[in-house]
Amino acid sequence: LNAKMSSPRILMLGLLACLLVVPAGALTTGVRPMLKHVGGARALSVGAPMMVLRGGAGRKPRAQAAALTCMSLAGTWTDYVALLEEKPIRTKMATAAVLSAIGDLLAQTLDAAVTSFCPRRMLVLVFINIIYFAPMLHYWYIFFDYVVGKQLKLKAGTMKSTAAYLALDQLMNAPVTLLGFFAIFTLINAISEV
Repeated sequence: LNAKMSSPRILMLGLLACLLVVPAGALTTGVRPMLKHVGGARALSVGAPMMVLRGGAGRKPRAQAAALTCMSLAGTWTDYVALLEEKPIRTKMATAAVLSAIGDLLAQTLDAAVTSFCPRRMLVLVFINIIYFAPMLHYWYIFFDYVVGKQLKLKAGTMKSTAAYLALDQLMNAPVTLLGFFAIFTLINAISEV
């Protein structure tokens, strides 16, 4: 590493390196890892629909699967999927917090116009992701599943269902989400300046 690199930049590169190492089974198109118990330990098994990754829609993992004792990335991914099943909104809120913090750290570190790191900016974005984006998108996608699957009766994974999801997302979700983000962001900034 370059001796002139700042601590946030080194941290950012380390986090980026960790994010790039993903178990191959987790990236298989159209399937998601499932919990599978092998000799008392959890193993990664591929085969259930990707839709269940949103959490709360699939079968509940066994009670003994709740303990987080993993040493490998595959085991960590399996634990993450189990948490999505057991506590979908809390897990998504934590995920949104981590990813938004990493994203803003990257943005502030790589932007040449930013002269110093602004923790307030990062905390505001993390807060908005926790209280607004994660819960709202959780329920939006449940609604989309209902509309596409039950109302339109389209089979998951087809071109028609994908087009329906895309239309719902771009025509309904995107405008509401962006409007809500800017309203909350403006409100938080107004309150913090008082």
